[in-house]
Amino acid sequence: MADKTIIKLLERLGLRKIKLFELDSILKQACGDERAKVILDTMDSRAEGQVDRSFYSMKNTTLTGSLVLSSFFEFDYYVNLLSHFKAHPDYIGETVLDIGCDCGILSCAIAIMFPDTKVTGIDRCRNAISCAEELARKNGVNNVSFVKSDFLSYESSPFKTILSSKMAHEAIKKPDWPLKADIMEFAQIQKNQSVSFAKKAYELCEEKGHFISIERFGIDPQALGYLYALSEVGFSFPIGDISSIYNASQTTDCGNIERYPFFLGVKSEDSNNEESTYYAFIFSCAACGLDFTLSEYLGWEAQIVAEYRSGDFVYGFNLFQEGKPFGRISVRRNKEDPTCLIAEQVFGNYAHCSFHDISIQDDLISEIDANLEPICNNYHVTAEAINTLK
Repeated sequence: MADKTIIKLLERLGLRKIKLFELDSILKQACGDERAKVILDTMDSRAEGQVDRSFYSMKNTTLTGSLVLSSFFEFDYYVNLLSHFKAHPDYIGETVLDIGCDCGILSCAIAIMFPDTKVTGIDRCRNAISCAEELARKNGVNNVSFVKSDFLSYESSPFKTILSSKMAHEAIKKPDWPLKADIMEFAQIQKNQSVSFAKKAYELCEEKGHFISIERFGIDPQALGYLYALSEVGFSFPIGDISSIYNASQTTDCGNIERYPFFLGVKSEDSNNEESTYYAFIFSCAACGLDFTLSEYLGWEAQIVAEYRSGDFVYGFNLFQEGKPFGRISVRRNKEDPTCLIAEQVFGNYAHCSFHDISIQDDLISEIDANLEPICNNYHVTAEAINTLK
């Protein structure tokens, strides 16, 4: 259920839920018939995959028109994201940098929700900065400021929290994907394209500060490569259930449900040396004296690879600690290779997945059964069977 206080906050800033059939008339009222037609035509071309960098300047010609379009495209997204921040106030530090702030909605909302926080919004679009300043002025938000700047060239003292809201795809050049490549090859290409962005984020983030990134990625090679780049420069990413991370930033755009991944990076010089304190067993069954483990992954890499390649569940359990999701142990089909199974383990901040020949399916299931009781006893968790193919 939507948080009513967050909805009221967005309404205070001038946003409201706008349905597709209402957009044309509301936009014409806000911008005039001619300007509205140009904007709508540009929206159509962008939907067809044509890139038009002038769209954001056009969108932000007036604050009223910008708020109409933000309401249509982003209202649910803002509600869910700001509700997530309300539930996790520790994500927001004393200073916040909002990258690609557009007309300033998130910057102003965070400044209002956290009055002791100093928020800085940057955007390379001059019209967007003008609208953002007008929005802050009209709402009496004094702990926010805006700067016209490209992210990669922005210079400042470090911030406790850096927020990238669907910004990475604007700042990172889209890779040219090979016609045939597996997930790891794709991810390496994306990583190479993302390094400059990652380095800048690390440079502008305080020690033990947060880098929050909500991007237009799925559970796919783009997300994996992006995380490789951020991890390589020094950010660590707490492990969590991928499905809950995606649901945290659910939105409705043009009547379609979309989910954006919520990545929370922590800058710490020794963070990558921390060892997991959670018990975990490793699927390492052998048949006829041969090791049938084909490959394995750890951490967030394991989560993304498993979700990207996994098909139907064969066998497994969801784990709960005091009624809250704690993890999962399962065997699933590999949707890319019918002769291969994927074994997955997620316990608290530990994640592991491994690929196995389908001939040892019964051995994998036996190993789950043998380890389920000690896991439940050691970590005071309960297990709930997943609907499976077994």
